[in-house]
Amino acid sequence: MRPEAKPGTYLVLDIRDTGCGMSPDILNRIFEPFFSTKEPGKGTGLGLSTVLGVVRNHGGFVDVESHVGIGSTFRVYLPTQTESTSGNSVKMASDALPKGQNEVVLLAEDEISVREITQATLEASGYRVIPAEDGSQAIGLYALNKRDIALVITDMMMPNMDGAALITALRHLDPKLPIIAVSGVDLERDVARAAALGIAHVLAKPYTAETLLRKVSAVVTKERT
Repeated sequence: MRPEAKPGTYLVLDIRDTGCGMSPDILNRIFEPFFSTKEPGKGTGLGLSTVLGVVRNHGGFVDVESHVGIGSTFRVYLPTQTESTSGNSVKMASDALPKGQNEVVLLAEDEISVREITQATLEASGYRVIPAEDGSQAIGLYALNKRDIALVITDMMMPNMDGAALITALRHLDPKLPIIAVSGVDLERDVARAAALGIAHVLAKPYTAETLLRKVSAVVTKERT
């Protein structure tokens, strides 16, 4: 039933609720990027697709059961490993991906799950992260920490002040500040908008930890040189 699963022992994380549940037609689409039952502007529909991507990157899979009026159960299956194998895998993964040198990254992202996963990934790889919920908060945090910030990563679609407005404001404060734009809805449009603002580096959601770290490393390394 799970073609991606490999024989072996798994650790299972079981999460249950007693909410309204989901109908079969919604249940079949919950992991689709950008699919959301929320009102426009209330969510990106990337939370569960990001979770699924992270779990798959660790060799696992997710199983879901849901019944209308009863609730839902999410089961996250992660393969276990022997101590020696686990240590080797962690070392190989650590050696393969680029590391930061304690650079400070200002991260502007309104989607909580994406912001937290991105922050954790960067911090585990040697960066310091200042998180912001939207562009207006990011501007205030930049003003307080502008001497330390080496890079800004901003989502292009956010409430209150979107990524384009934030980039414009930051460019007035520091025309040479390295910035990575993140596109979550319309990549072609966001690439064009970013290019018009002088931004050459764009990440498309959902992105993997490897894609994120290689992009950040490339931009920061270029700034060092």
